[in-house]
Amino acid sequence: MKGIVLLLLLLFISGSNKADVFICVSKTAHKYHFSESCRGLRACKHEIAKKSLKEAQALGYTLCGFED
Repeated sequence: MKGIVLLLLLLFISGSNKADVFICVSKTAHKYHFSESCRGLRACKHEIAKKSLKEAQALGYTLCGFED
């Protein structure tokens, strides 16, 4: 529930449906993060990429557990 509220708030603040998220680009990564400094990204030993929320979801990424 907190994740949905946070997502709606971010979309409202950004003024568009293109909220940016961060992902670890690796074969085993499957979470997206609203903050590049999220502790869920600390273990990423690969490239961290900025993607639109819709793009990350289309790639199969889901919200990081530390974000909700």
